[in-house]
Amino acid sequence: MNLKLKKKYNIGIILNSLSVSKFEYETIQELILYKKNFNLVLLLEKNAYKNFTSKLLNKIEYNSFLRLFEFALFKFLYFLEFFFLSLKLSYLNELKKNYLISKKDFNKVIEIEPIFSGNKTFVQYRSEDLKILGKEKLDIILRVGGSGIYKGKILKIS
Repeated sequence: MNLKLKKKYNIGIILNSLSVSKFEYETIQELILYKKNFNLVLLLEKNAYKNFTSKLLNKIEYNSFLRLFEFALFKFLYFLEFFFLSLKLSYLNELKKNYLISKKDFNKVIEIEPIFSGNKTFVQYRSEDLKILGKEKLDIILRVGGSGIYKGKILKIS
């Protein structure tokens, strides 16, 4: 397929990690394939979550014991369901793998720092980061992965 656009669009892709799911990887690779039509800018979140331990400590700090039990029960049931389904549907194991995105596939890489609300429900960005993003004149911002609900000026930046 030959995609020809009248304008070269500036697309920002927000990632909190270079390790992504199969769906996210294929979406980004499709954009990279037509890179001549797009100016791709990687917006890489710094310190979104450092590791599993910090995620766990955050959940303990901001949630009740009952809510933690719900999280654990959900994860356990998800694991069981995935295990039994993957016995019958072998392609499900492919969906569980993570794929690495290369920074060199993008025209530009900008690190941005998310500011989470106390319970990690809402996400905003520093005004310095928003000024940098404003100068990029992004037509579209795609959020790939991550957590939290965007709030503030990031919603009006593109």
